[in-house]
Amino acid sequence: MRSEERIACPACGGVESTAFHDEDAIPTNSCLLLRDRGEAEGYPRGDMTLRFCLGCGFIWNARFGAKLSEYSSRYEETQGFSERFNDFARDLAKRWVEKHSLAGRTVLEVGCGKGEFLEMMCEAGGGPRDRDRSERSS
Repeated sequence: MRSEERIACPACGGVESTAFHDEDAIPTNSCLLLRDRGEAEGYPRGDMTLRFCLGCGFIWNARFGAKLSEYSSRYEETQGFSERFNDFARDLAKRWVEKHSLAGRTVLEVGCGKGEFLEMMCEAGGGPRDRDRSERSS
């Protein structure tokens, strides 16, 4: 995909964007629980061209293939079962709240999934909570 192609931005509809990164044949899912290595190696792959909208700053994959993505009961993105990861995430949340003066301020995490890190940000002093509004959120 060439940088000078005019492709509408999915966020603002503007057609002034530039391609800045291409990858072919990359995994389409990273959070699926698969039966074995063979299933993982045979799972569909897709292509990616990241574009930057000059109008609103949105970045998107202009070659995203929705039919290649799977969100099902096999989809498990949480790392919340790892105490080591939770310790890291809690420390990171605390440092961000302090470094960026977020105490009592609204915190937005785009694509927060189940909201685990957002909850940690709020526990560390960040402001009101919001959750991902996708069908997957509970």
